[in-house]
Amino acid sequence: IESLIESFSKGCINLMLHPHFSPAFFLTASPKTLLATIKKAELKQGEKLLEALQSLARKTLDFSTSEPAVFEMLRARLHTQLHYFKERQKCIGLEEKNIAHLLQKTPYALLTSIPGVGIVTAGMIAAELGSGIGEHSVNEIASYAGLVPRQKQSGGSKSQPITYSAPKAANKRLKCALYTASSLAKKYDHPSVSMIGVTHPLKEKYKEVALRNGSAYSATSKKFIRICVAMIRDKNIYMPDISSLTSEQTTIWIETGTQKMLDKWLLAGIKPNDSNVLGEWIQQKDKIIEILNTDLK
Repeated sequence: IESLIESFSKGCINLMLHPHFSPAFFLTASPKTLLATIKKAELKQGEKLLEALQSLARKTLDFSTSEPAVFEMLRARLHTQLHYFKERQKCIGLEEKNIAHLLQKTPYALLTSIPGVGIVTAGMIAAELGSGIGEHSVNEIASYAGLVPRQKQSGGSKSQPITYSAPKAANKRLKCALYTASSLAKKYDHPSVSMIGVTHPLKEKYKEVALRNGSAYSATSKKFIRICVAMIRDKNIYMPDISSLTSEQTTIWIETGTQKMLDKWLLAGIKPNDSNVLGEWIQQKDKIIEILNTDLK
């Protein structure tokens, strides 16, 4: 980004809402005034940012002097749209807090221990699968999400079956949530990777299928479902194949994974307690760590 400011970030919005925001403002105002404006907008790297903004202003067509009425109209419209955007973001924030409040009471909250999976994505999966997830097989859930292509065979057993796309009646919201989770899981490492050097299962699955030019997202999503069913059933966080890890490595995985998960919830203002699944997991985790420490001795 040429201005060095992330689009629609808090600092970006604050800066554009300045009453004198214009290319001319950044070219005519004193450096002291401009740096104060940048600081008030809660933006960092003031001098570097000012240099980038002034460079951008020089390349911008400015008609604040030649057509002041038109310019003021455009600025007023921009400010109205920005205020609307901020209010909409507040509404989204309130909805996300509501999702977090409800999700913390269900085992689906533990899905946030998977790299890249946040409260909203976990909430989407919880809303579509509900409490009856254990009543269906992994293949049934995958078919319901539209991850299993249809096949039709005619002309006897010797003829080759024809593969079609997934059925249109599939749950598109669930499929979208699973693909989002798989996309993020293959992008991010587990927080323990720098200490134990283990690639987490979902990322490993994606790499494995992608190398043979297979349907990596579908395959990873199916594995995600399999892991999800086990996590909900056992009320456990995301775990690797512990048979391949030492007790010390498993302890590091659990501790770092738990902390990363709690950090996500802390952003929503929620901490583990006796009335949510996060608190239940902490108690379970302490017992597991105690057993692992006994094995180390």
